[in-house]
Amino acid sequence: MNTLYQHNWRQDRAGSALVVVMGVVLLIAMVAAGMIAVGRQQIFSTERQRDYVKAQLIAESGANQAYSLLKTNFAARNNAALFPLTSFDEGSYDVTVISISSNKASIISTGFCGNVSAVARMDCKNYPLPLTNAPPPPVPGLNAYGFAMLAGGNLGWAGNSDMQISNGWMHCNGIYSANGVNTVRGNVEACGGISMVGGATITGTGKAPSISGGTIGTRVVAAVPLVAIPDIDLTPYYSTALTNGQVFSGSKSLSGTVTPAGGIMWVNGSLSFGNGTYNGCFIATGDIELKTTGNGTITQTAAQRYPVLVSRDGTITVKQAKTWTFTGLVYCKTGSFDKQGNGDVFGNGAIIAAGNISKNGGWSGMLYSDPTPIPPGGLSPTIVDRVVITAWQD
Repeated sequence: MNTLYQHNWRQDRAGSALVVVMGVVLLIAMVAAGMIAVGRQQIFSTERQRDYVKAQLIAESGANQAYSLLKTNFAARNNAALFPLTSFDEGSYDVTVISISSNKASIISTGFCGNVSAVARMDCKNYPLPLTNAPPPPVPGLNAYGFAMLAGGNLGWAGNSDMQISNGWMHCNGIYSANGVNTVRGNVEACGGISMVGGATITGTGKAPSISGGTIGTRVVAAVPLVAIPDIDLTPYYSTALTNGQVFSGSKSLSGTVTPAGGIMWVNGSLSFGNGTYNGCFIATGDIELKTTGNGTITQTAAQRYPVLVSRDGTITVKQAKTWTFTGLVYCKTGSFDKQGNGDVFGNGAIIAAGNISKNGGWSGMLYSDPTPIPPGGLSPTIVDRVVITAWQD
């Protein structure tokens, strides 16, 4: 009996030990599983937090990129095609721009990284900055309005004269040719070369790819760049002339003292000037001729910053003028300028011709002064976007 009891007791103890061991193993397994789960959760949370930070930075980059575009072109806020889904770094961003008003917009940028997204929002406002569109002052000898004379073709200088242009320049995109007892007291440059015979003289600098003959203060043999002839828009001049009843059709001859109302006269046809004083801007679609009789003179003075004389489609010819004095810009939009005969000329401003400029006979002075025209009503100001951030939210 005692032997049987002892045997059963031993079996019970062995079973209890097994249960305890299994319980301990199960507990350890549960603790290990819990620790693994916690570890995985921590890794997932860390990775998610990392991706969120990246997504936030990507979203901010998208907002800044959109702002950079709106800074220079605020009208772009209405063009969704300018803000596509864009890959960036390890993710992408998608920007939506909401136009709140004519000068307010809201930028909403969503950044994506992995399975995480973040949003950055920026509100901005445009304070348009008007900038005057006044032309920059010309640089003498360097741009179209920086020359005392500018020819798209050739410069032909003949006859006896002594022209004072001081430190001004004459330029032609063709050839400068001179003959006779002909002195230019200033500077000449020609894209096609300088050719002088007889007593022709340039007291200042003569610059061209080839130079022959004559007397030149400083010879510079070098390439001369072409200068584009300015294409002046004559529409506002016509509108002003029309408003003031100064538009005429057919050939028109003027003499005496003439001051057009509004400062501008427009002639659809040819225009001729006789002895007289003319104050204002005179524009003809055809040819213009200046010719005096007897000892008469022609004096022309520009109104405001308008050109003094314009031929739109024809030529300007000075014939036998005893003395022609002008102040301002003489402009041949498509044709040539030709001074004929022994009359004298005193100019203060500039002559610009798309074709040739030629001179025969006397010419005493051609002083350069800034001829840059300013049309009626002035130049419209340029409105420049000035966009600033008014609010930022992550």
